Order: sequence, then C-alpha cells, then structure tokens
Amino acid sequence: MADDRPRTSTVSVILGTDERPQLIRWTTWWDSPGSWDSYALMTPDGPVLVDPEGLTSDGERRLLELTKGATPRASVLTNDMHERGAYDAREKWGAPVWGPAYGTPERGGRMDEGTPDHLYDDGDTLPGGMRAHKLEGGAFAGDTVLIWTSPEGKRVLFTGDALNGPFHGANPAGPHPRRGQPGLYLGAGPFYLDRATAPRLKESFTKLLSEKIDLICGSHGDPFTVDPNGALARLLEVEWEPMFKERVH
Repeated sequence: MADDRPRTSTVSVILGTDERPQLIRWTTWWDSPGSWDSYALMTPDGPVLVDPEGLTSDGERRLLELTKGATPRASVLTNDMHERGAYDAREKWGAPVWGPAYGTPERGGRMDEGTPDHLYDDGDTLPGGMRAHKLEGGAFAGDTVLIWTSPEGKRVLFTGDALNGPFHGANPAGPHPRRGQPGLYLGAGPFYLDRATAPRLKESFTKLLSEKIDLICGSHGDPFTVDPNGALARLLEVEWEPMFKERVH
C-alpha cells in the first residue's frame, strides 16, 4: 500500500561488496517515530526482496545501482503484518509476493493489504533458496524465520519482528527503549511480548540452535553478527515468562 508520509532511506551492502553484492539492506525512516528494515538477496535470476518497504527515489536509484539495474524477481514476507511495499514492487516490477499461508485471515492472520501470489508453509523452499521455519507462539499468526545460505556460504536468518539486533540510526525519535544498546533482543518492541506466548515461541527458537548462524537480520534493528549462535543460546537460557509478564527488554 502506498504511503505518502515523508521518509528517508539508507541503503548498504552487508554481505559482499558494492561491485559484487550478495545481501543488501535498506532502512526506511519515517518522520513519525519508527524505522523499517528490508533486504535484497542477490540470486542468478535477480534480487529477491525480504519484507520490502518503499524507498525514496534516491534510495531506489542506489538499490538499482547496486543490483546493476536488475529489478526484483520476488518479495517474501516474514509475517502477515509485513506486506509493506510488496504490492507496490509487484505493480512496478512484476515481482510476485510470497506470504505465509498460516498468516492469512482464514487461519487467524491479517494480511489485509493485498493478496500474495503464492502462499508458503513451514519447511517450504522459497525464492532465492530460502527455507521457511514457522514460529509457534509469535505475536502474529504468520511469524516466520527465513533461513538462507549466501553464495559464499554465510548462513543468514531473516527474523522479521521476532528477533532483532540493536537500533543505531539517524532518527532520534525511535520508539524502542533499547536504541543504541548492544545485544540480541526478542521482539521489535514491547507490543511483541504483549501478544506472544512464551513457552511455544521459546520452543520454536530452540529448534534453530542446530543451525549454524553467521548473521541475524531482523526487520527493526541492526543485523546481528557477534556470535549469533551463542547469543541465541544465551537468550534461550533466560526465563521468558517473567520477561513477558513484566515486558522487560
């Protein structure tokens, strides 16, 4: 859905180089508090977008400069609340949208801004070679972790709203109290713990401990690179029930 609020976009390569990017991140900052992170992973067929938010004209030019003019081939959503600019990308570039089947209204989700072209389920292989891992007990019915291996073998988790690194950015009005603090955090903000179910969500994340993780890319914070496996294991050692009750982040 188009959004006419004033915004700024920052675009950067987080895996690879400007000459040969493998994973591109862009952050959209609104004048109202908040920021949204989106990703473009490079594939032989063209870029595949994860949770794409709309870019400014300068941001779009920078993205296409990095992709050498290759336009997006698909958009993949990590939950039913992240339709964002995916349908605009479909209209502009013909990029089909992939959304979680368990995030549709028929299965308790929202996904009310449009209709995905494809619905995926837990364990499915998605565009770009990503694999879907359904999160039980998340804040949203469609909460999903997307697992991807880069061309050079880096293992990336796209975690949507469920798991995020710290916020660092130019916008001083961000809504989350952990801005600037190092660490790996559960949820994009206090609302997430209000809606999630601790035991089920913890079990879902525990199943990811067997994955070798090099990078965690959430939708509302900096990519997390400092011993992601260890950080996730330490987070899982914490008693989640009191944390949920008290909304301690």
